[in-house]
Amino acid sequence: MKALNPILISGREVLPLIEGGKGTLGQPSAVPGSEPGHAKDAVIDENGPRIVALAHAAGSLAVAPEPGLRERAAAYREAALRAGELVVTRLRGPDGRLGRSWKDGRLIGRGVLEDHAALGEGLLALYEATGDERWFREARRHGDEILAGTTVLSG
Repeated sequence: MKALNPILISGREVLPLIEGGKGTLGQPSAVPGSEPGHAKDAVIDENGPRIVALAHAAGSLAVAPEPGLRERAAAYREAALRAGELVVTRLRGPDGRLGRSWKDGRLIGRGVLEDHAALGEGLLALYEATGDERWFREARRHGDEILAGTTVLSG
């Protein structure tokens, strides 16, 4: 599937893409707690692109001429915010370091470079979607950890 610029496609065009991919949210690789009772396992780096998709979908649908699509934009924005909140509050260990995966309610391993990069991109998308500087600070935290050389290059 080719990459799409969500600004250049209409809400009517983006909706089938979102609906078609919806089945993966809340499945084993989803953000822990995003769908209560569904997410038991998660690989951290998969959540950044999901947050990006939800935030961009919300932006595309928010400017759609159809009121129904604009209402869906709010739902996607809330889902992106909920996922971002879970990422920054539950996916770090007691030492503040990003974990690599989540299984059976536990954070496992240490986050690697791709985890920080993917989550940083997702958090920047939240900043763009909301204007809330908290998400920019959180994204920068991941970038700072990469530049400080404190991340493991691969798992």
